[in-house]
Amino acid sequence: MRYLNRLFFIPELECCGKETTVSFSEKKHIDVLRVKEGDIFLATDGKYNLYKCSVVYSSKKELIVKAIEKEKKNEYPLKINLLFGITKRDKWEWLVEKAVEMGVVSFTPIISEFAPPKVR
Repeated sequence: MRYLNRLFFIPELECCGKETTVSFSEKKHIDVLRVKEGDIFLATDGKYNLYKCSVVYSSKKELIVKAIEKEKKNEYPLKINLLFGITKRDKWEWLVEKAVEMGVVSFTPIISEFAPPKVR
């Protein structure tokens, strides 16, 4: 039995003791670690729940896990709003992607002196 220090997204997870078949898209991420039966890792269902999971069965086509413990995480208390000057589209998409990864929940574009000419 190994403890894998990784967090995976498994929306199908249910409370402790129930076995869950992992979707193919997330199974690919878990398979990179070459999991074996009995390995333990962390997973979230995307609803502020954190599960400690154990691998019950692993094959090329199927991965079955069982939630051992469930911990409720609260939503982050700060709501961060990012004000940013309008940029070119590809840079704007990158900015939004990275900001969301860091916890920004809302965005406010502003027109500044240095905005691209088409915007002003």
